[in-house]
Amino acid sequence: MQNGRFRFAPILTATVLTVLGLWLFKSVAQVFLLLFLGILISLYLGAVADWIERRMHIRPRRSNMSSRCTSASTP
Repeated sequence: MQNGRFRFAPILTATVLTVLGLWLFKSVAQVFLLLFLGILISLYLGAVADWIERRMHIRPRRSNMSSRCTSASTP
């Protein structure tokens, strides 16, 4: 309270922005989940490809392909 007046605009703005933020998060949550899964899978495939490259002494392109094939073929 300043000068005996109640300031209503900041409270209304914060409430509206919070509701809009929660609605936005709810509507794009599936996209964020897919993005997160894609990042995890790419990190996994990169680590497997590096391991294959170090152990078998083959080129990076071939190790990437073999990591994808072996990961796709496992149940």
